[in-house]
Amino acid sequence: MIRYNVQTSRILLNAKSRLIAVERGLSTAIAERTNIIIIGGGPTGLLLSNLLSSYNQQHVLLEARSEDQVMSHPQAHYINLRSMEILRHCVPRVYSGVLKGMAPADTWENFRFGTSVLGRQLGKVRNDVEGKHYAQNESHPSPCRVGHLAQNKFCRLLLEEARERIASLPLSGIDGQLKGIFFQNRVKSISPHEDAKFPVTVVYANEDAVEKQIHCNFVVACDGSRSQTRQQMGGDMEGDPEIQHLLNVHFRTIPGTRLHSTLQDVDNCGMLHFVYNKHCILVFVSHDVSEGEWVAQVPIFPPYQDIDSFSEKDIMRMLQIGLTGKDLRDWLTVKDGHSISGEADSIQIKSIRPWCMSSQVASNYVAGPNGRVFLAGDAAHVFPPAGGFGMNTGLQDATIKLGNWRCHIRKDYASQKVLDSYENERRPVAMRNAALSVRIYERTLNVARTLGLDANHPRLVIDGMDSPPLKFLSMAARRETFANLVRTAMLPLASLEEKGNLYGDYISKKLKQILDRGDGLPLLFPSFELGFTYDDDNDPVSDTALYNTPDLKLGHRFPHCELEIICNNIEASDLNKHYPHLAISNGNQVSLTDISAQLQNASGAPTFALIVSAECLAKLKNWRSFVETLPSEDWLLRLITVHGDHQMWKDSGAYENECLSLFDSKSEWKSLRSDGVALSAVLMRPDGHIAGILQRNGDEYNVNVLHEWVDAAFDSSLQKA
Repeated sequence: MIRYNVQTSRILLNAKSRLIAVERGLSTAIAERTNIIIIGGGPTGLLLSNLLSSYNQQHVLLEARSEDQVMSHPQAHYINLRSMEILRHCVPRVYSGVLKGMAPADTWENFRFGTSVLGRQLGKVRNDVEGKHYAQNESHPSPCRVGHLAQNKFCRLLLEEARERIASLPLSGIDGQLKGIFFQNRVKSISPHEDAKFPVTVVYANEDAVEKQIHCNFVVACDGSRSQTRQQMGGDMEGDPEIQHLLNVHFRTIPGTRLHSTLQDVDNCGMLHFVYNKHCILVFVSHDVSEGEWVAQVPIFPPYQDIDSFSEKDIMRMLQIGLTGKDLRDWLTVKDGHSISGEADSIQIKSIRPWCMSSQVASNYVAGPNGRVFLAGDAAHVFPPAGGFGMNTGLQDATIKLGNWRCHIRKDYASQKVLDSYENERRPVAMRNAALSVRIYERTLNVARTLGLDANHPRLVIDGMDSPPLKFLSMAARRETFANLVRTAMLPLASLEEKGNLYGDYISKKLKQILDRGDGLPLLFPSFELGFTYDDDNDPVSDTALYNTPDLKLGHRFPHCELEIICNNIEASDLNKHYPHLAISNGNQVSLTDISAQLQNASGAPTFALIVSAECLAKLKNWRSFVETLPSEDWLLRLITVHGDHQMWKDSGAYENECLSLFDSKSEWKSLRSDGVALSAVLMRPDGHIAGILQRNGDEYNVNVLHEWVDAAFDSSLQKA
């Protein structure tokens, strides 16, 4: 078992580096070059590496930790709808791995509230993770369902895919060119470089403290909430830096033991277990109940409680009582009539880490030399874990503007506006998600208040400890006094443990009423996951509102419309060969969500999708003149026609330069509206968001007018700041 103290770890690491440096001496190799440097090998950095490889962008990923350290702790686990869509359409093998690695939904769809995981249950929240509500009432808003997979397993999938993709990238022949993913390589500094082609210099040190330089075009910092890159660039964080302090206890239940098998019973399963009893208050996260992978979050209150306030024996007792309601030996004796030899060792503590819950967003996402250092993931924003928006917002940071960066690198097109647009689009989303995460966290406090626990009470006690006469006591005496007061405050929770206690039954009934009316802790926030837009103010919605297809505006994610493939200029059997990301379901169905990403090919050029109603093209006086002059070299533009009936397609045949011809068999395309008007055409950006909308007007379209609209939509997409 490993106990982490951040300050101690840093001192030891720095001391080791200095010792090696003295013994071996620092050396600087010939400067290497690459296009983009990613700092940080967590989910955001690894997904970004995959996407850059798909754009044929040479890059290097530097991670300070060892590979084992990155892959050892489960951390985040919830993958929301938008993130699952990105995986499905951009890294399909990772998406398949997530689906294969997830436990059955009935083992994690519930949030449970009780006196222990296996004790009296006070209530539960069932989350519709499989979208059954939509199946009963209307079409589902996404081709995907949400995911639940421990971050270390998710990162392993991303890393394996990223290594394969980056290994296949061709080198361009530039002297000293470097590509790859490197662990135990810590970035030391970032500074300007006089070479206009590689205007940024990054100095990094490997595990032996040997320093090297890389010259690059861009740096993307995905190095976590304590981002050294952000600090070096002088970046500030806005928001609340200390919402709550906790101990993060990673532990396993041992397969084959009675405890492990009992926890696996589906009636006992849930993603989150909120436990309240007179001995402990904590939240269990079940990452994979079949493998026994768990995390416990234990609230602590500095300065009178910290990681050193609890021995491993104290933590083990908390886990045992939190899981079973008793010491494990007592639970086994009650359950079986006798204690089973060896069963007392059913729990293995892997690590104990202190952490501070906060809600903060970076003041600036773009910094450093020439504005070429970008913040992403936890380096740009940190949220309370409620709602699971932290990792998911980071994954979505990784996808935005990659197509625009590609255009900038290739053509130097509207360069600074392209770069600035990353912050202007992504930061408001982070601010919105931060506010939502705090509101969700406050819901858990409302549940605690129902049980007689007020989050303000510990703060009041701490203030009292810091005031006369208590402040004149020794710190040890004050810590003991604080611990006694906490234990006293938790004693009334004993009334909850057995049915028949009038007060306990009253509190339990009150809690169920709160949960039944939806005031508990939900998991799904579809309007926030799918409904945000980049080019318009986000309309206020209820936190838990179901997502309904919106009146389309610029910057919206294009909604899920499932259409039937009826024609293409490529044989059906060769579709996936040419477009390996094309996600075909039910034999010939394809979703228009992220269709631009689905139709990207091996050229590495950013792909836009022009979706045009066949009725619109039929009204063109010379449609060939239109399609033959669509952009096709620097930005791939995929032409997709949507037909309202088969006869229209039979009469017109396939259009030249057409990529796909689709049949709107469910009238899903036909039902889309923008400002209440039906659509004739939509231009989709490489990231799946809308760059241009052409409304249906009933008149014949002039080719020049249609070209002007396409050009204006491209201009807006590539220059908008």
